[in-house]
Amino acid sequence: MTKMKASFVLTVVSVSFLILGVMALAGCSSSKGVPQHGQEEIAPADLAGDWVVLSVLSDGTEYSVPAGLAVTFSADAQGGGTYAIYGFGGVNNYNTSATVAGSDFSVGEIATTLMAGDPEMENFERIFLDVLASADTITFSAGSSGAVIGDSIGRNAVILKRLGLEDSGWVLTSYNTGNAVASLDSGIARPEIVFGADGSVSGFTGVNYLTGSYELDNGKRTLSFSQMGTTRMAAADEDAAKMEQDYLDLLGRSSVYQLSGDTLRLLDKSGKTLLVFTRK
Repeated sequence: MTKMKASFVLTVVSVSFLILGVMALAGCSSSKGVPQHGQEEIAPADLAGDWVVLSVLSDGTEYSVPAGLAVTFSADAQGGGTYAIYGFGGVNNYNTSATVAGSDFSVGEIATTLMAGDPEMENFERIFLDVLASADTITFSAGSSGAVIGDSIGRNAVILKRLGLEDSGWVLTSYNTGNAVASLDSGIARPEIVFGADGSVSGFTGVNYLTGSYELDNGKRTLSFSQMGTTRMAAADEDAAKMEQDYLDLLGRSSVYQLSGDTLRLLDKSGKTLLVFTRK
């Protein structure tokens, strides 16, 4: 898989210019600078979905995400501008709650697992969670592809980029057999799926190649496929033919997705896991 990496080399003459530069890299509008409380109205649904941390600013000093590490931030809307927040901080999983009102942001007590890890990653996780815990403002880029959570004076900030399925590829690792979610047999060719940036979908069923289209909402994490078609090659054996048919049936039932680091899960409307992929 391709890990998310953040390597910023910024020459700045003030903390203000540093924030503006990082916001631009995150896809945020630099013309607004660091927002003041109540400066702009932001739809609460903009935060919902999955994000990756690009960089963190702590007391005016920028910290890049360590190479090869994906630090994540996910938000589930709970109504009334409140969210369940969770993700991976670099060593541990974390969870908390947050409230958004306009550009005001507040976070509840942050709970984490208690794993030890690489000192560099532990240090980044500590800085990230400390900045998140003290944040009081949030701003989004046009289209909500980037976001900055921090303080109103611009010395502390978490810079986020929205994660979506667009322009990504995945390899199937396990599927719902009807009784449980089981790993693929080692002798079965692994199906693959690619989500194009233009709304097209393509891939490999284990026997044939498929094409079609998809629609999704990255905030609600809804997903639907249409116009799906495959080539018509014969399977080498009954096991391969059954795997292909099961895979296509499960794709057709998928309506919700979950992103967690390297893993993509497709679920049905009831929340049952149907297919599990790892990033190519």
